[in-house]
Amino acid sequence: MVRRRPAAFPTPRRAYRRLIAWLQPQGTHQVVLEATGGYEQAALDALQAAGLPVVRVNPRQARDSARATGQLAKTDRLDARMLAQMAATLPLRRYQPVAAWQRRLAEWSQRRGQLVTLLTGERQRLRQLTEAPLRRSLQRHMAWLEDEIAVLDRAIAQQLEAQPVLATLRTLKGVGPVLTATLA
Repeated sequence: MVRRRPAAFPTPRRAYRRLIAWLQPQGTHQVVLEATGGYEQAALDALQAAGLPVVRVNPRQARDSARATGQLAKTDRLDARMLAQMAATLPLRRYQPVAAWQRRLAEWSQRRGQLVTLLTGERQRLRQLTEAPLRRSLQRHMAWLEDEIAVLDRAIAQQLEAQPVLATLRTLKGVGPVLTATLA
């Protein structure tokens, strides 16, 4: 159902009960949440656990949908209307929660990726620095990042070993822990 007046609910967990209580009597067709870098995860889980049909859409998909209808401005109210319109008109894939181990593994892998990105940036900066004290500082930071990545690699490998469902994948040539964690 496309509502004319969007409702706003704060994001803390205690507000989810109020949101669910507000949605359930309305015979909600589907609830559409825009992906916001993980902030939406608790809401997705709460809505799904309450038996509500919930969908997570990519922000680009929502923005493209808005542009297709000529909506160029971007405000929370306009975004809410566009998401409601998407729910009413587009076939969207319902959210299915992943197993706790997959979520945990994804979080560890994401952190590893962040550190790899930082390390890459530091390597590029090292090429530009000429001051010896600054180069040493950067090299110390790079060594710390490398150590942290190694710690994460070991923890990720342990998590992968604990999942029998991944055994076949781990035996494939060229499929190492990073790819296995990504595919899991």
